[in-house]
Amino acid sequence: MQQGSVIRRKRRDVERFVGMEVFLCEVERRGFRVAENGGQLLIFCNRAPLRWLTAPPPMSLKDIGPKSFEDFGTRPP
Repeated sequence: MQQGSVIRRKRRDVERFVGMEVFLCEVERRGFRVAENGGQLLIFCNRAPLRWLTAPPPMSLKDIGPKSFEDFGTRPP
């Protein structure tokens, strides 16, 4: 495989053909990076660091929703 290419695969296909654990071990063994978005895996076939060019959208409390101590497996003091 040529160094520096970017490959896109469906997560479902990777899980079906080799399994996610085996896939991630191989990605790590080669020193590559993988990102996931919307069920798609992007494999960056080089060892260069990734840099996001856009910031993620800010999260509001409305998006996060109400939280309670039970969400974190704890009880109030």
